[in-house]
Amino acid sequence: MKEVVATVKRPEFKMSGESIFGLYAKSASEQKLLSKSESPYTGVYDKHMAEPEKPSYSTFFEKGKEYDGTNVRFFKQREAVIGKNVGDSIDPQKYLKKGDGIRYIAPAAHEEKMYRKPPVDNSTPFSQGGRSGDGDSALAGVQYNADGNPVSDGNGSLDAGRSGQDPSGAQGSANNGAAHGYGSGDYRADGRGGGAFSRDATKNFVTSNIVEISNMVPKRRKMQAPLPTSRKSFGETPAYMSRVKREIAEEKAFVESLQEAKAQRQQQAHAKYIYLLPRAEHDKLVQSMRRRNDECIYELQRMPLSKDTAGMRKRKTELEKTVADIEVALKKLDRDALFIYKDDPVNGQWCKEAALKEAQKYAAHSH
Repeated sequence: MKEVVATVKRPEFKMSGESIFGLYAKSASEQKLLSKSESPYTGVYDKHMAEPEKPSYSTFFEKGKEYDGTNVRFFKQREAVIGKNVGDSIDPQKYLKKGDGIRYIAPAAHEEKMYRKPPVDNSTPFSQGGRSGDGDSALAGVQYNADGNPVSDGNGSLDAGRSGQDPSGAQGSANNGAAHGYGSGDYRADGRGGGAFSRDATKNFVTSNIVEISNMVPKRRKMQAPLPTSRKSFGETPAYMSRVKREIAEEKAFVESLQEAKAQRQQQAHAKYIYLLPRAEHDKLVQSMRRRNDECIYELQRMPLSKDTAGMRKRKTELEKTVADIEVALKKLDRDALFIYKDDPVNGQWCKEAALKEAQKYAAHSH
């Protein structure tokens, strides 16, 4: 008996007459090591460090590469620019970092001095104050700051020189007051000299403005009517009212026409499937059913008492059933009105409801 050993060869994929595993083996030792291993993926091979060749066409834009435009999917990607495009006017290397470089110092703002007139003194008598700027003026002993404004003491008053004398006892002159911009005192609106100051030298401009505004008369527009009732269209019906009323009437008429059409369709359907049984036909039907009932009763009475045969028993049962049905029908016909409707699978339900409504309407009216 021969022993057969089955061997399975490792499949080889041919590429240009070579095995795919021969691509990884570069030397005899590596080939030997590869043949001894169970798997061809041993990890012992030279890595391909060379840059792969770029494709002839690509959808990604590459700077410095010229495209002939034959690729339909080619597009040129724009460079992203954030903010204002300043070009080469600003060097990014010269940007200041935090804590470095010379900071920008804002120049000093030019301040203009404003001349202010002294406040109005309403408490000074008319006899005080020099009109001609003589030595008795109260401005002789007043002290001024660098802006030319009078300096008050701790109590908020201009005590120095109130009686026209300075602290040294010397008399003031008109030139001293003029040097500080107060003139000879003729600018006072009340005719008094402008050199005297007071502790209450203030004016309530808020109250003054309120009084002035309250006494003013508002200007009337040239094209505006003096009164709303004097215009030509006063008391007349607006044009839009007639238009709105007309639209409402048209809409109401349209709704009524729809309701009438719906009622007509219902009446036509009711006339086709529901109708009131006429009185003559009603009486005729009652008479015929009573006559049939009498015939059935007469036939039952003529039958013998002993009904031995099956035919006789069947006939008796039929007659009794007919008599019972006639009695039920006579009870239904014993009414003033009778509505008939078609009891078919399609229109049976709504016909029954419509017939019931018609019967209720008929009962509500006196006949």
